[in-house]
Amino acid sequence: NEANIEIATNDVSNTVAGNNDHVDDDGNIEMIETIKLENEIFEALQVARTNPLQMAKEIFARMNDNFDKDGRLHFDWGIVETNQGKTAYEKAIMFLTKKQPQTSLLYSNGIHNAIREHVHKLVDDHQHLEAEDIEKHGIAVGSVIEVVEYGPWKSGLDWVIAFLVDDGDVNDKHR
Repeated sequence: NEANIEIATNDVSNTVAGNNDHVDDDGNIEMIETIKLENEIFEALQVARTNPLQMAKEIFARMNDNFDKDGRLHFDWGIVETNQGKTAYEKAIMFLTKKQPQTSLLYSNGIHNAIREHVHKLVDDHQHLEAEDIEKHGIAVGSVIEVVEYGPWKSGLDWVIAFLVDDGDVNDKHR
């Protein structure tokens, strides 16, 4: 049931302002940056769900501003090779222009904790996220689908665009 979909993230402003537990002994702020990225991803997912036309515009802007003639994306931080080039981006835009807006996502501490635990396991051994992993932290209702993106993206919006574009999968099964 799409009305009951939950996803995990943190509120960056509350975490940064009220909690210094995320700064390690060396004074690094890696955890704060991770939480910031999680928040950006959550916000971008909200846009994709509630305003698919706006997300289509975001993809179009990145496609037009950053592609070269060889199908590579150029950013100020580096170049990203693609498998399908503009075609995958155009397919994502078409998908979003036909998509009806959906309800907003709901935040879930349980899913957030299950995902964090799962990510730590991925470092040593890739195992798929299962309903049982989520049920350690709450109740899993419906299907559990794991989609992993190992891209070089620097913003949450770019991570979500990568999921929607699904470059390299001509069947777009992760979209």
